[in-house]
Amino acid sequence: MNRTHLILASAFALVFAALFAPRLVAAPALVSSPPERVAAKLPTRPIVATNGASGLDLTVRPSQTKVQVGDRKLYVKVDLGAPHLERRAERLPVNLAVAIDRSGSMKGDKMLQAHRAAHALVDALRPGDRLALVAFDDSMATLPSAPIDADTAKRAHAFIDGITDRGSTNMSGALAAAYAQLAVAARDYRVSRAVLLSDGQPTVGLTSPEALTQSVERARQQHLTTSTFGVGLDFNAPLMRDLANAGAGATSFIENAANLGEAFSAELEGASQLVAREVMVLLTPQPGSAIEDVPGHDFRRQPDGTVAVRLYDLSAGQTAQLLVRLSTHYTEGGTAQPLQVHVDFTNVQRNTHGLEAKAVGISVVDDAETAAASVDPVVDEMVRRVDVSDRLVEAQSAYQSGDTTRALGMLDDIRGLFGSSADALAGEDLANVESSWKAGGSAAARMDQNLTRKTMKNFGQNNAMSY
Repeated sequence: MNRTHLILASAFALVFAALFAPRLVAAPALVSSPPERVAAKLPTRPIVATNGASGLDLTVRPSQTKVQVGDRKLYVKVDLGAPHLERRAERLPVNLAVAIDRSGSMKGDKMLQAHRAAHALVDALRPGDRLALVAFDDSMATLPSAPIDADTAKRAHAFIDGITDRGSTNMSGALAAAYAQLAVAARDYRVSRAVLLSDGQPTVGLTSPEALTQSVERARQQHLTTSTFGVGLDFNAPLMRDLANAGAGATSFIENAANLGEAFSAELEGASQLVAREVMVLLTPQPGSAIEDVPGHDFRRQPDGTVAVRLYDLSAGQTAQLLVRLSTHYTEGGTAQPLQVHVDFTNVQRNTHGLEAKAVGISVVDDAETAAASVDPVVDEMVRRVDVSDRLVEAQSAYQSGDTTRALGMLDDIRGLFGSSADALAGEDLANVESSWKAGGSAAARMDQNLTRKTMKNFGQNNAMSY
């Protein structure tokens, strides 16, 4: 760093400290750190408070505004939202590559509806947009990326008509082909997105979730995002969710293939109304506190205790939430600042770099009753929902591994702990979960999809859609 940059960085740090630094008390307790989940590159640009002027709305709410001295738990709810945009005749152009599964399991109505949806997508594109198509089984057929005009649209429609079911499922090959097509013009577009449509699980090429997720993450680092469409009841919903999260896109759970057209339209609208990409939330604990977890979200812990969470791209009106669990250790009363929240992102509509920053302030008190009276009911409800969701994810994993007895026992534990509120907190009637798992087959598959989507929502991952 040269002298000028050092001076500027120091100035920003001093400004931020002046804005947010209350009187801090005590020193942080030692807390064991959970293992790193995924690598996340930290931004090197200075962080400043902008109060929403950057293009995203950021709010932070502690679970209680008063914390008792000693060793305590504190939760902070972080809400991030992209504002709605005015409808414009000239929307943001998009660079799309759509990969359509043509393996044997797509035979019949699924293939017919995929054709119709793809045709509708081509018709919805406008001059300025760019499109590539990939049809995949264990081999690839590609319509190269080209700007949309009458000739491109004609060739796209003919390509779609020629897609017939055959072979196995090479999902990694389809993604690689889509990324290669996007890369042709990625520098000329603010939005370059691969859309993966599949009804099954990968059987050839890269098949492990880790390898597939890493390939999507590498594309994301090149500003190529990925959305996933799972069709039917037999697709791997957790895998498609993880690919979309790694790719910064949306994931769609489509039980009825006839709804593909609606899903494609929503995806195109979301891509063209993109507000923020490369969204990174930086959570920095302050003296007297330490971050234990961010449930439901992948993160990386830095040596100084800062936790970095990468989020999906945010389209107009879209939101994301984080629940941060902290341990606090204060030895005397006063005011404290347990957490600073920084958000670094690219504002796509303005083609600018955006920064947001907020600090969490609390009071430290001696009286337990005073602390308990300051609990925020909204944050407390999310704490309870996240707790239920954590347990449901564990139960679902046990069921999917074949341990039905353990899975059903976990459902009983949830009901015992949360009583009559368990169903509302889970977003699902647990009796229905139990009966579906016992029934097996399509009932269990449908329930697993519902649980995956609802637990994502409970964790604040609002990038899943159902059709």
